Amino acid sequence: MKLSICLATYNGEKFLDDQLKSFASQTLLPDELIVSDDGSNDRTMELVARFSETAPFEVRVISNSNKKGVCGNFLSALQEATGDLIFLSDQDDVWFNHKLETVANWADSEPETWLFMNDAEITDGDLIPSGRTKLEQMASAGIPYKYFVMGTCMAVRRKLLDIALPISPDCDSHDDWLTFFGETLGRRTVFSRPLQFYRIHGSNTSNFIVNTPTAIGRIDVLKHRIWKALNRRALQAADAKNHRRAASIVGATMRFKDAELDLAVLYKKANKILQALDDRHKTRGHFFPVRAVRIVSGIARGTYGRPIEWRWALRDLIG
Repeated sequence: MKLSICLATYNGEKFLDDQLKSFASQTLLPDELIVSDDGSNDRTMELVARFSETAPFEVRVISNSNKKGVCGNFLSALQEATGDLIFLSDQDDVWFNHKLETVANWADSEPETWLFMNDAEITDGDLIPSGRTKLEQMASAGIPYKYFVMGTCMAVRRKLLDIALPISPDCDSHDDWLTFFGETLGRRTVFSRPLQFYRIHGSNTSNFIVNTPTAIGRIDVLKHRIWKALNRRALQAADAKNHRRAASIVGATMRFKDAELDLAVLYKKANKILQALDDRHKTRGHFFPVRAVRIVSGIARGTYGRPIEWRWALRDLIG
């Protein structure tokens, strides 16, 4: 099995060297490292060049002529990878030296799984462990594992990439995109064993509430959701982002609309999500009494999912 690592970089000189060293220290080395850089103006490319001189595997570098953002940067790397199993990597984490070997063995034992996700131990910016992992934080906060969407913990089979790529320019999250395809096809598995450090340093691109070295509980999540519910501008921005993402996935899965059942489910689910978002948007445009009636009706129709996502219903009730 050929193994690829896809690393997206942008002004990552502060932490990048630690991650590169962890690649070279793997008990099972990758066959190739694809580095896609989004126009760094610090020493990032110098560090990559120096690493490539002694790396015990091939290193290929892509320098984007125009800044593509996180999603587009990863897409550039993924499109160049030639492996059978492709690992995604951020520039500021550190992998345990047995990560590749563990996931490769896992992939051998589960040939029907196309998207593998491992847990990660949360640290501060100096790599001092918090004693908590990402999945433990989610469990403590009462957040279901279906919301475990973390690109740096992903390994993807070629079969899934052949279906999921390219990622639409309208989608702002490569890991959400890949998770949708893997989860919808019933091909995603979550491994609760931490295989890397997840460094929290204050400049991370993800602001998910559990991404902190501090313990998070259900009360913290409730307070956070109430705060978000009262922030109308943030709600509207999130609504627009979710709609763009859903519309882009519908467009990407259109080619599977009349395919065999196992692939047609991609379009059907994507379209169902988009229709639900459209229905909820219409609900928010009505006066309060009508909103309340439409929400009750939407719950009966399954617009808010099963089990019911009460926070979505609350968001729409706010208007």
